[in-house]
Amino acid sequence: MYEWAILTPIHQVAFQLSLPKKYVSGLYKLCRKQAAWMVEAKTTGIIGGAMETVEIDECQIGRRKHHRGRPPNEVWVFGAVARGSNQTKCCIEIVKKRDELTLTEVAVRRIHHDSDIVSDGWRAYGNFKEHFRSHKVVNHSTNFVCPTDSNVHTQNVENIWKCLRKFLTFNGAYRRKHLSDYLQEFIYRKSFPDAFETFISSLEAKLSIS
Repeated sequence: MYEWAILTPIHQVAFQLSLPKKYVSGLYKLCRKQAAWMVEAKTTGIIGGAMETVEIDECQIGRRKHHRGRPPNEVWVFGAVARGSNQTKCCIEIVKKRDELTLTEVAVRRIHHDSDIVSDGWRAYGNFKEHFRSHKVVNHSTNFVCPTDSNVHTQNVENIWKCLRKFLTFNGAYRRKHLSDYLQEFIYRKSFPDAFETFISSLEAKLSIS
């Protein structure tokens, strides 16, 4: 559990403890399941709220570099980050499409309606002002930060994507069948910086419930 918490590679743990890699991989999978349970049990599922700004964006993961190499399992994910929270409050969901209907459904379900939304100019966000307190847009074709209002940007959620890609690459986790579990683990690590202590506490809580 400790080695999983500190992101020790599977092959290194297997070598250090003289265990089969498949066995260590199975233990890491159990840890991811527990992390997913922790995310569900300790978060409300809704981020943002009155006087809070939430940045939203969608991201494609698994894209080939320069369109070379074998075609990967390309997956779209929608993400939202509450700006300025002490512990990162974010939601990430795999979406089949990034059209208006799909993204609106996820956003309304995961973001408090009193939130101030900031996004890029993707057309699927065109009706968000009807569902949230306000909706401001930064035009990424010309600027990364709105020239008339420095608070209108999506740099926090874009940083989430940067960290997510690095995390998935480190774990070799771009295979679609494992992606959901790794996304939950990523959210767990972002939400609970002390991954090991929180993990032990979550085990105790789960055992007391059962």
